Amino acid sequence: MAHHDSPITGHPGQYRTQELTGREFWWPTMTKDIKRYVEACEVCQCTKIHQRKSNMLLYPTEIVTEPWETIAMDIIGPLPESKGYNAILVITEYLTKMKILVPCTTEITSAGVTVILQ
Repeated sequence: MAHHDSPITGHPGQYRTQELTGREFWWPTMTKDIKRYVEACEVCQCTKIHQRKSNMLLYPTEIVTEPWETIAMDIIGPLPESKGYNAILVITEYLTKMKILVPCTTEITSAGVTVILQ
């Protein structure tokens, strides 16, 4: 595509390519076609600067050999209130993937979780 690959324009990106192409041409699927073309451009894929923050490094967990040796916890909520509760504490055991679901509130503290775990 002359408005994207030429040395004069220098791979300007989807929106600028659409503007330059739109000065001379128009067709019903122009936006979709230009987007697909720019996303498939090998030069753009190799030289594109990623604007979002990079992810943290992942550290694998140790291999679990006994049930309940390692657990994970998360709170799902807020949910519509039922019987005074508006969240669910999810406790997952790593080896068997067994889950325990405990009703709670979104205001639960670490002391409250300790009471549930006892």
